[in-house]
Amino acid sequence: MKKIFIFLFLFCTAVVSNAQTFKEDYAKSLSAQFKFVEAYPVWADLSQGFLDKQKGDWSYLRMTTEAAYNSEQFKEALHWNSLLTRSNQALVADWTLHFELLRLNNKHSLLVASVDSALALIPAEASIIEWKRQAPTMVSYLKDTSEFEVKDFRNVSKGEEFAAVPYEKGLVFVTSEFNTGFLARKDTWTGQNYYELSYIKDANTPYESYSAIDKLKNNDIWNEIEHTHSHDGPISFNKDFSQALLTRNFEELDTIARVKYSRLKLSLFKKENGKWIEDETFNFNDKHFSTGHGVFDVNGNVIFASDRPGGLGGSDLYKVSFADGKWSAPSNLGINVNTASDELFPFVDSNGTLYFSSKGWIGLGGLDVFSANTAGIPTHIGIPINTSSDDFAFFLNAETGTGYLSSNRNSNKDQIFKISTPVYDIELEILLTACDKKPIENATIEIKNKLNNTATSQTTDKEGKVKLKPRLKDQFEISYAGNELYTASKKESFNATAEGKFNIGLSSNYLKSTQTVTVVDENGKPLVGSLIQIRSTDNTVKKANATQDGSYSWSRTNTESILTEINCNAMNYNDQSIKLSGMDCNAPQNYRITMRKMSDENFIKLDLILYDFDKYFLRQASEKELEKLVQYMKERPELVVELSSHTDCRGTDPYNEVLSQNRAQSCVNYIIKKGISKDRIVAKGYGEKQLTNKCSDGVNCTEDEHQANRRTELRFIIK
Repeated sequence: MKKIFIFLFLFCTAVVSNAQTFKEDYAKSLSAQFKFVEAYPVWADLSQGFLDKQKGDWSYLRMTTEAAYNSEQFKEALHWNSLLTRSNQALVADWTLHFELLRLNNKHSLLVASVDSALALIPAEASIIEWKRQAPTMVSYLKDTSEFEVKDFRNVSKGEEFAAVPYEKGLVFVTSEFNTGFLARKDTWTGQNYYELSYIKDANTPYESYSAIDKLKNNDIWNEIEHTHSHDGPISFNKDFSQALLTRNFEELDTIARVKYSRLKLSLFKKENGKWIEDETFNFNDKHFSTGHGVFDVNGNVIFASDRPGGLGGSDLYKVSFADGKWSAPSNLGINVNTASDELFPFVDSNGTLYFSSKGWIGLGGLDVFSANTAGIPTHIGIPINTSSDDFAFFLNAETGTGYLSSNRNSNKDQIFKISTPVYDIELEILLTACDKKPIENATIEIKNKLNNTATSQTTDKEGKVKLKPRLKDQFEISYAGNELYTASKKESFNATAEGKFNIGLSSNYLKSTQTVTVVDENGKPLVGSLIQIRSTDNTVKKANATQDGSYSWSRTNTESILTEINCNAMNYNDQSIKLSGMDCNAPQNYRITMRKMSDENFIKLDLILYDFDKYFLRQASEKELEKLVQYMKERPELVVELSSHTDCRGTDPYNEVLSQNRAQSCVNYIIKKGISKDRIVAKGYGEKQLTNKCSDGVNCTEDEHQANRRTELRFIIK
């Protein structure tokens, strides 16, 4: 895989050395311009001359190795590098390159011995000690065979191809096969045509035939987005193909040490009315560093590669999110993904698993494919996905188990391969409900895969469900973190050990709810003022009087003690209770209590507590009813009541207030004398303020009508 992926693209240079010979000067000039394909044979000739005639120095071999390595002639690079390491002229960098070249030439069996040889010569060198630590793991990967199959997909004779992604019924991919400019223009580093995007209309037909006229019209190029005169691609799409992320070169050049570079930039396009329109709000580019290889994750975030300042080294992976009409600042994915070397070509499958290629993590050589790991080092995908060559641009349809891989495993030539892995018929349905079994919609379910320590999230539908297609051996930890309405759920585990359909339930509680108790008689008429008592497991009692509609409502949090019982008292009605059996679900509730009247012998007829005109002494009939009230209160020691007295409208207001207070007090005194604590009964005179009929001042009424206003009433009060 050429150095396009290291984000350095040379256009011109003015570097000239002061070499002693023209040939050496010419070779250095070519290397300085990154024309390594042309530089290699010149350096090789100089190196051979040095070995044969001792003209020059050992640096010739070093430059020859560099030119061969950068032009991906790894066999030749190992030959010249080995001559250095066998001499006593090898530097630390020569040794570490030697180890890398052994991997690239699939000579892993020599790796441990070579590292030991280097340590014998340079025992305290940290970089070689690190190779000593990593070498056994690299060798062990040779036995790490996965269930993937890798097959040839396209093996073209011209140019190189990579980064195939589905589009409509076909594929879009990057190719160097074509030259679409008026004049032949090639990348001076690679010696090939600039990269273009090409399209296969049918993914089942890898090869397309184009006539000379088609090629002249550039019909062999994917033209939905206008191509440039430098590198175009790779490209990626979101799941409904309404957005695309395209990697290109900057038109504005960056200059370092008189060498001019065209960095990579990443553009976002949106499809509107059948045309791709660039979204100018997406701009994380700068001519001084590269940004590219963008992909969408399952939540619509964008992950890309960049060598921008502030990273861990080389090219790192970053994430940006779109919210409130703008994009967030790039966030580095951190040490569980990125290294001091290069991480490139991210891809996120429909399960939310992040794959990427890396030179920094321990691998077989070149770029290897890894899956992200949020709790430690990434997972090496293993053979045959990974080889000692560059393996990159991994794409996998998690539902079908098929996809594409790019690799230069065959003759160091970038090529697209078709990959497949078994897909097991495993279905997992997650149901999130509140504690009252009602589904919770639009809730975020967190799904952590302990197999590779990746994490993703999905949103529940109207039925409170999320559906997954686990892979065999996946180990899920599933939870709901809660929100402003609901509590978090307990974590549930699921291990995909066999095919089948599976269900997991998550339960949440309401953080706050409204509880209502309504008290009515047998006919459904509200019993206003009835006493409602709500008991909890901590022995607390909440008391309230029913309102005009016979109800009482209160707000309850899930941290309050569990409700156990609701009791209701209403004058002349038998007490009623609802046992709640220790319900710990804080769901909204509407309780209804129907009260039934007492028998005639226990019925307290307060309307019989009557007074003569302008008197407050109790009649004998009144004492009989008060005896019933005394017995009622003795049987219910928790009750506190107000006994109120009212007058008719005859007399002045101040006089009637005093009269009514005396009448009420006469009743209270009687009750207290019968053994009821004075703290449990209050006398209140209202005078003529609460008439029950029309008989106010100035209205002619009968004696019976006036008598109706001379009455005694009782209500429960809360203390």
